Amino acid sequence: MASTFRDLLSEVKKEIREVSHEHVHQLLGSGAKVKLVDVREADEYAGGRLPGAVHLPRGYLELRIEEKAARDEELVLYCAGGTRSALAARTLREMGYTRVSSLAGGYNRWSDAALPVEKPVVLSAEQVSERARTRAPAYRFRAREGEVRFVDELMGPYVQDVQ
Repeated sequence: MASTFRDLLSEVKKEIREVSHEHVHQLLGSGAKVKLVDVREADEYAGGRLPGAVHLPRGYLELRIEEKAARDEELVLYCAGGTRSALAARTLREMGYTRVSSLAGGYNRWSDAALPVEKPVVLSAEQVSERARTRAPAYRFRAREGEVRFVDELMGPYVQDVQ
């Protein structure tokens, strides 16, 4: 039994499959049927994500995974650095998901390697005002200090800087 978090993480990493960013990039480039699952929080996801990733925060994993993926589907989970996704991979294996792996180094390593990422659109104050004037649907969510973040039904996530 693990006595510290490091012990727990070490045990988990022995039980799961970790894949490199090079391997995942190669899978995506070959057109392999693989589903990327981002287990980071909403503000992290809105800041950038792997292309085509499905967002499923770690705190909702057990509750919502069945809506997002089949038990025999090839899943690559990732977080910022590989810790949350490793824990999530073990959880999914315990739930009967058979083809689950964790991206070693997570989004940070992927991004540092200059591999493709999807970034949110950042709107100017004028663009936000225009959207408000036309009543285009957008949903506000938690932001960092000095920002207001939205998810727009047409454009996806975007950030508004607050003056």
